[in-house]
Amino acid sequence: MAALQEILTYRRTLLAVLLMVCLLTLLRANTDTALFVNRICSNRPFSGSRFSIDIANVPARLSSIPSTTSKTKNDDPTLDIVVSMYREDAQSCALRLKELKSLQPFKDLTIRTFIYTKDSSANVEQLKDIFNTPHVVTLPNLGREADTYFTHILERYSDLARHTMFIQAEMHEFEGAKTRIKGWFRPNTGVLSLGQIESCSCVSCHDSWDNHRSFPRIEELYSALNGEFCPQKIALTYLGQIIVSAERIRSRGPSTYKYLRQVLDSDKSSFIHTDPRQPFFNDEPSEPYFGHTIERSYMVLWNCSSDDLARRCGGLSSLHTPRPEGLPDDYCQCLDSP
Repeated sequence: MAALQEILTYRRTLLAVLLMVCLLTLLRANTDTALFVNRICSNRPFSGSRFSIDIANVPARLSSIPSTTSKTKNDDPTLDIVVSMYREDAQSCALRLKELKSLQPFKDLTIRTFIYTKDSSANVEQLKDIFNTPHVVTLPNLGREADTYFTHILERYSDLARHTMFIQAEMHEFEGAKTRIKGWFRPNTGVLSLGQIESCSCVSCHDSWDNHRSFPRIEELYSALNGEFCPQKIALTYLGQIIVSAERIRSRGPSTYKYLRQVLDSDKSSFIHTDPRQPFFNDEPSEPYFGHTIERSYMVLWNCSSDDLARRCGGLSSLHTPRPEGLPDDYCQCLDSP
């Protein structure tokens, strides 16, 4: 009788464990990254060097790809160029775009150009003629270029090209960006920075050339997006220009981009405008300080933030250096799996 009771107890315990595993699997399969973002990036101001994180609510790791998305890759040889404009010279920008499109790695690609202007007085029809594209859109002047990039992603989430190049109308280090494209862009490119790559301490992140230029929300972003604590060092990208695959973009659900855009576009009453900042940075809805954090965090957003990348290819000199022979394709970028 005792043996029978022991067997029944064992079976009940095993059944309970199996049910718990099934429940956790279902919960994780239906967890959107933005739910975690909302939990950890709460509407409370940042203070000191600590964050308001309830560690009991932090999962070991989130599944990045939303369960509602059946297709994450686009295997067609296509490229979208997304340009964030304000009042830059359109003719000069069009000439630079022509140069970019003529680069050898792009010669066999079908390329679409998307112009997003935040100048409310812009002549949309004229811009369509100058850039030879039907895709010209006027946006509210909010959230810096990151707002533009996230808006494009949300509007085109189901119609992304295999790769998207995000740039501003006046590209920084234009010759260096061309050098990096010519040397490194491949069909399986996942993330390729077209700016300088630098390393920072994730829990106390500041620009490598100026300790006073600090960006404390980067730690929160890393944890919110990845469901785990920051490593000691991570790679950042600068200048707001980058090439990303559809697979990498879709590794985050639409709610993540909606949430980040909402924070970027928030008015002065938002908690995000209470973050400490250096006086030489603006913090207005049209140019939020948080936008500088997002600019540096694209490598984190798209799962390409290993500090090894910064050690191998960091700094402006690397951006302008032609690719040496014999280096593997993933030496200065992140590649997608076959």
